[in-house]
Amino acid sequence: MIQKAHDLGVKIIVAHKGLPLVRFDAAHNRPADMVAVSRVFPDMQFVVFHGAWDKNHTEGVYDPNAGIGIDTFLRALDDHAVPPNSNVWVDVGTVWREVLKDPTTAAHTMGKLLKRVGEHRVLWGTDAIWYGSPQAQLQAFRAFSISPEFQDLYGYPALTDVVKNQVLGLNAAQLFHLDVDATRCALASDPLTTAQPMAAHLRDEGVLPAGSRANGPTTRREMLQWLAQPATRWTPI
Repeated sequence: MIQKAHDLGVKIIVAHKGLPLVRFDAAHNRPADMVAVSRVFPDMQFVVFHGAWDKNHTEGVYDPNAGIGIDTFLRALDDHAVPPNSNVWVDVGTVWREVLKDPTTAAHTMGKLLKRVGEHRVLWGTDAIWYGSPQAQLQAFRAFSISPEFQDLYGYPALTDVVKNQVLGLNAAQLFHLDVDATRCALASDPLTTAQPMAAHLRDEGVLPAGSRANGPTTRREMLQWLAQPATRWTPI
């Protein structure tokens, strides 16, 4: 199948590895085959979705004999002598959402993926189609860091803003050849924009309801001013 895809000009192969779903055959849900075939097709890119993460295993320091979880992925990279930042990538869809609950687990998970797969080969994934808005995950990732202690002990890279930006989109842009500086959806005129003056006029006449307005403080200053009011003047928001 991969040979046929290669012959047709397909350059990127993505496969679900880890996070076994109902009726998944565990024998075909491990990453070694993806890693092995990456050596056969060096001009293609292989994305290991979920990175072999298993919800029944707590990620810790890399153990090549673990036989479960992300360590099986890293072991495959070692067995096939795949260097960091090669043509094997990892997407952390669902993974970060689950490990962020425990900072130690989160540090080991992201640290060993960034170290072994490569800082330019870790892709942000949320599986938001299943879980809804990923905003909380994004905020947690932006605020997260790998301690200097773990960096010294395990060789994990620092989770700097530069690395976070790479994970959150720049790496994917490289994989899919997207120009992050390109202007998108730049329209000289569109129906929504041209309708705004008419909509404002109709609001002034009362034909349309007034624009949305926050019912209460929306800034720190407004909140402090509101709290400074005598209790008898407080009104529900």
